[in-house]
Amino acid sequence: MLALAACGGGDPQPAAAAAGTTGNPGAPTGNEPAGLLWQIPDTPWPFRVEIDGVLVEDDVVKGYLDQPWADFYQEKYLTADAPQVAQAEREFWADVPALFEELVRGVIFLREAERRYAQLDPQELEDFRQRMLAEAGAAAMILEKTLGPQGLQAHLERQLRIRKLEAELAAELPPVSDDDVIAEYQRALAAMDPQDQSSQPTFQEAGPVVRAYLEQNRRVAASNAWVDSHRAGVKTMVTRPDGVVIAF
Repeated sequence: MLALAACGGGDPQPAAAAAGTTGNPGAPTGNEPAGLLWQIPDTPWPFRVEIDGVLVEDDVVKGYLDQPWADFYQEKYLTADAPQVAQAEREFWADVPALFEELVRGVIFLREAERRYAQLDPQELEDFRQRMLAEAGAAAMILEKTLGPQGLQAHLERQLRIRKLEAELAAELPPVSDDDVIAEYQRALAAMDPQDQSSQPTFQEAGPVVRAYLEQNRRVAASNAWVDSHRAGVKTMVTRPDGVVIAF
């Protein structure tokens, strides 16, 4: 559901020149020494994703896939010679519906957020921008360099719309109570080794953190429930880098 939160907003990635290529300029050529340790190859590309007949922006798809691909490759492969990269790509996209389910859910949610909050208040957006960049710290400069000014602006607008919809849906649920916070603190404490309990923060110290945790869970639960109620009937078509089209 929160998959789009990490997606960028940069320029769309160019499609590969011919079907069957990966669109992966960082992939080994096959001329490297056998077994050469390599950086994680670029995410397989291009993927084309249509949800209910509307094309999902390349930067959203790419941003969604980058981390799962890196995790997948790092877990299963030690080198990046050409045969291994090709094998890894085939395994990575073998189950397209499972691979893209969270993206589909995220896009459903984002499109609803864009419908409800088509117009954003400029001052609210600027305040949000300043807050997000301050929280990002040094990473903010990297983010802006990666996405570019327009991409960063699009990214922030997406995030603000998503957060506004999350807050609207969460407001329909009962608020987090003091009893909820106490119960969660006691549950977490009871789950610890007795020898570690004495070194943990007191309830007065941990209470605000526990409340924030429960409120975040509440927002996620409300958002997921909304998507669950709107997921049925959504048609998705994915074109893999090898040209095969999967509909689900």
